[in-house]
Amino acid sequence: MTNEFLTRCDDVERTILSSRKPKANLIFNCRGCDLFGDCTGKNDEHHIFELPYFREHQLTAFSEEGIIEVSEIPDDFGLPRNQEIVRRAVSENQHIVENSLEDSLDEIEFPAYYLDFETVNTALPLYPNTAPYTQIPTQYSIHKCSKIGQVANHYECLAWTNSGRMKKDNNKTAMAGILPAFILNLFLLLPLAPLFF
Repeated sequence: MTNEFLTRCDDVERTILSSRKPKANLIFNCRGCDLFGDCTGKNDEHHIFELPYFREHQLTAFSEEGIIEVSEIPDDFGLPRNQEIVRRAVSENQHIVENSLEDSLDEIEFPAYYLDFETVNTALPLYPNTAPYTQIPTQYSIHKCSKIGQVANHYECLAWTNSGRMKKDNNKTAMAGILPAFILNLFLLLPLAPLFF
């Protein structure tokens, strides 16, 4: 390893001490970089990284075609449905509202409940009967709406008992009507339900 570095040492030193930035190459790790907007994504209005659920193999495919902007993606590229909606919105420069939205909204029955919660997972378990990296809810908020735009009740919890369960002040009252709720992270909520009660 040392010998390998020594053969490159002069090049590394020249690059570090140079007043000119080295040429940046777009790689998948650029996606989460704080400097992306000042580097490889500097002049792009809608970079391909804006596509939801973007995968590394897609970067390879787009790069081979010279595609950097969402607007450059051809109609027949074969994007997944959620990415195709974004491509259409950018290409047509308009919001996309699908026809099924109205029907879906008509199915809402009131009262409706809106749940938001946050979790943490720690390497060292903080509470009894939990394993490393068990997701533990740290707070939640439920809004009960009696009709569109009208919040009838609000429940929340930020406190904990020593057992690692949320305090029961309003939990059961709030959770009693949760069946018609819109739960974005259902796969997370179900295993965590015992911690709420």
